[in-house]
Amino acid sequence: MTGRGAAENSDVTTGIARVAMAEIVHALLSDAEVALFARFARACKLRAGQWLFQRGHRGERMYVILEGQIELDFGEDLVIKTLGQHEFFGELGLLVGDHLRSASARALVDCDVLELGPADFHRLVESDPGLVAYFLRRTIMRVLTNEQALIAQLRRRNHDLETALDNLYITTHQLTHTRELVRTDELTGLHNRRGLTLYLQECREHAEGPPQALLLIDCDRFKQIN
Repeated sequence: MTGRGAAENSDVTTGIARVAMAEIVHALLSDAEVALFARFARACKLRAGQWLFQRGHRGERMYVILEGQIELDFGEDLVIKTLGQHEFFGELGLLVGDHLRSASARALVDCDVLELGPADFHRLVESDPGLVAYFLRRTIMRVLTNEQALIAQLRRRNHDLETALDNLYITTHQLTHTRELVRTDELTGLHNRRGLTLYLQECREHAEGPPQALLLIDCDRFKQIN
């Protein structure tokens, strides 16, 4: 195939690949996967506002949403995710075992979920290893994608921090320069009356030893200008 037909076929192939990758990365189970998970998982009901687990707590179970919405809060200034029907979460706790949760999970509305533990997952693998292999591949791709997104976010935060530090340095320099202008004459660079007043004030605050006197002499007859 050449020419326009080849180009159209290439576009279609690229589009299919993008859709497939989006499905791999997205935490959405197919109807067949949900049916398979439901055979071995425990069905649970959650009330609106109920916490499923907290960030930093250890866990070894994953969950699939049958009905409702679950909010994942990763803390600090990270984006809060909202998951819906047939989406799954907590899979690292199941696959890694005794894993520290990276987010807190809370039901936004009344929910029906499937809870899958290690023993349940082993039976699931024995039942349909092919479907589970596809699920694991998708899970790995999602972890890599989330890691890349986190790295990009950290880079943006570092850039913002560097910009803030640069602005702080510039502001500090400007304030120091302004302070020097207040204490010195802009034309000559010599200390002016304000500078003298501040110097005398500092001397009084840190007075030590015998009393001191001040003698002013107009050596250059500059008073007519300054």
